[in-house]
Amino acid sequence: AASARNFKVTLHRLRKVLQPDLVRGERSAYVHLRDGRISLDPDHSRVDVQRFLEAAKKTRNGGARLDGNAMCVLCQRARALYTGDFLPEERYAPWAVMKRLALRDTYRRLLETEARIFMQAGDLAAAADLYAELLRMEPCHEAATQALMLLYARLGRRGDALLVFAAFAEALHEELGARPDLQTQDLQKHIHAGHSI
Repeated sequence: AASARNFKVTLHRLRKVLQPDLVRGERSAYVHLRDGRISLDPDHSRVDVQRFLEAAKKTRNGGARLDGNAMCVLCQRARALYTGDFLPEERYAPWAVMKRLALRDTYRRLLETEARIFMQAGDLAAAADLYAELLRMEPCHEAATQALMLLYARLGRRGDALLVFAAFAEALHEELGARPDLQTQDLQKHIHAGHSI
């Protein structure tokens, strides 16, 4: 009973914040309570997560039929809607963690898709920027590390490629107590030795 009262008070406050001129007994234009469930009115509100997922879905649906430029535009539009981790204040709530990881994975796929398109088009610097962003988000992502090392080496930025490896090796050791796989270590050795890749 106490929880139900607290819930009703909180719901009333929320409605007043969203609609200060709301008259008692009048229906809120934004927040609805139906069958014990709260929902936002879709005509008067936008949910950023929903907009991001809809934009990301367009990139998956357009895959084979769109050219690289059109696909990059879709990826960029979707990425612009991603504002960071989902509910960062709910660090350990299991439902929020699962949603956070799923959204982060969707964002990561957008970065990878766009980076591959830039690589195919020969814009190595743009692809490198995207892989660098992915590594800022996921420092232990081995495939992104390898791709960025290769791109930097091909751009003549051997020192940066070696720094990427060092940062990855350190993150991997600190977070997982692991070492880079042999393929990544071999790539580092080739770049360090100055071999063309």
